[in-house]
Amino acid sequence: MLLERRSALRLILGLAVSTLIVSLWMFAVRPDVARILNQYLPGTHMPDAFDGVNGILPFVVLFIGTTLLLAFRIESKSQRVVLFPLAFGPAIGAVGWWITENYDDPNWFHLLALTTIGMFVSCGVTMLLSVVVRQNA
Repeated sequence: MLLERRSALRLILGLAVSTLIVSLWMFAVRPDVARILNQYLPGTHMPDAFDGVNGILPFVVLFIGTTLLLAFRIESKSQRVVLFPLAFGPAIGAVGWWITENYDDPNWFHLLALTTIGMFVSCGVTMLLSVVVRQNA
């Protein structure tokens, strides 16, 4: 049981560090992800479906890394009660996009933007709660 927990913690930490490195690379290089998605994503989509994705994608990856680091801290301190607010922010952003999106011409920037805002808020709330909540024995 302890070995499995250590393996899970190492995996979470490795994923967090990897995504943060990718985020720094994306801030430095600014790859044209929208062009790549337009060219190689199968199916029919409008030419403007990925407009704005290039600007927000580094922030999405940054907050994914931050969320993973917070999950690592929560798991290592055994504060599992704080995992709910960490997952609630991105989930409510994705559900909000799902409810309001026009599926004939989806705009993927809106999904990334709403999910990133949800991750930003949930990371802040989770950091505050992880300081306030006592460690479970």
